Amino acid sequence: MPENEANKANFEELMGHVTVLKARLESAMTSGTSPQQAQIDDLFDYYERAVSDRVMRNNTLTEELGAAHRAIAHHQRRHQAVVWCTGAAIAAAVLTAIILAFPESISVARSSPAIMYAAAAIVSFALGVGVASVRRPRARGKQD
Repeated sequence: MPENEANKANFEELMGHVTVLKARLESAMTSGTSPQQAQIDDLFDYYERAVSDRVMRNNTLTEELGAAHRAIAHHQRRHQAVVWCTGAAIAAAVLTAIILAFPESISVARSSPAIMYAAAAIVSFALGVGVASVRRPRARGKQD
């Protein structure tokens, strides 16, 4: 994820101020004069701003990561539904092919309604699981 250009520019500006003030303080300390309190205060202010900018960037990335995790979970549920519905369609196609390939099986199915009900139950179950995985309600307060 690319960093926000304004955030990056702010951080670089603050770090530039910190570097300049650090150099001034080092030169003042080596020349024998005492460092000015205003420069020390400025250094601390710029440092705190730089740290707060990094914290804001971290919070932004955390929120974006959470949104990405939720999107992935949503797409996984959709994929699962497609797999189950595809399985139901394949089961229905295979059952139809068997019935068409073996016409005598139609008479067996007519004589035994349990076979027809079992085939219908398998296809209905696969379709039901596919639809349920898409429409699954989320628990309150739970994050994916």
